[in-house]
Amino acid sequence: MIENKRIIDIELKAVLAAHKEIDPITPSVDEVVQFLYTLIDVRFFYQALSLYDDYLKKYPYLHLTDFVQTFKKVLLEQFNRVYSEDELFKHNEEKRQTINDCFFKAMAGDAKSCYELANIDYPWPIMNTQIYFLKKAADQNFRIAQYDLAKFYREGTYVIQNDKKAFEYFFMSAMRQYIPAISQLGFMYYKGYGVKQDYDKAYHFLNNAYMKGYHVHALELAQLLTKGLGTKQDVERANAILNNHQQFQQNLDRT
Repeated sequence: MIENKRIIDIELKAVLAAHKEIDPITPSVDEVVQFLYTLIDVRFFYQALSLYDDYLKKYPYLHLTDFVQTFKKVLLEQFNRVYSEDELFKHNEEKRQTINDCFFKAMAGDAKSCYELANIDYPWPIMNTQIYFLKKAADQNFRIAQYDLAKFYREGTYVIQNDKKAFEYFFMSAMRQYIPAISQLGFMYYKGYGVKQDYDKAYHFLNNAYMKGYHVHALELAQLLTKGLGTKQDVERANAILNNHQQFQQNLDRT
């Protein structure tokens, strides 16, 4: 543990030293690339990717230079280096090839490629890179990516748990008619997770998903019908939903 802390301290010092070398007003391409390379070299991939986006927004003139291509080349080289050094991944040519095939499309903002990169298993030093590409896909309105990112925020997987952000991404995905997101949105309203509890909206979304054949939150829908919350009380339909759910679970257990 002490050795790990010492290594991290050395890495952070290297990063801070590199950052001080950058001109805060008009940094050169070499300065920025060198700083980002320092981050990548000590496996801070997520930070390097995030700062890459920030630099392009803050210093638009970088688009007119070879900065973008240089950074992408360096990053891809380091990705492959990490894979080649990791015992669990170095022999997995299929995943390495997927990275090479998707990488430049993803860095150019292609949502499908971003999502494919987000769903590759990464060696632990660059695991949080998944979140970067998942966010990229979500920002391109890729509804499955929005749903997956919402689940990460809901569960606190790879990110700090945040129900408000989870609700926002579930909402975006649901508005694009992704049925699992519609159901989950209803559940968020039902529980009041990340949003003010609202049984009317809970019923609307839960029923919508249920009628489309998605029964994950059938129990919550049955509760609303039984108690007449958000809709007219309908015990008969509630019981039918519960019976269907029970039958579904029994069939699932047999498989």
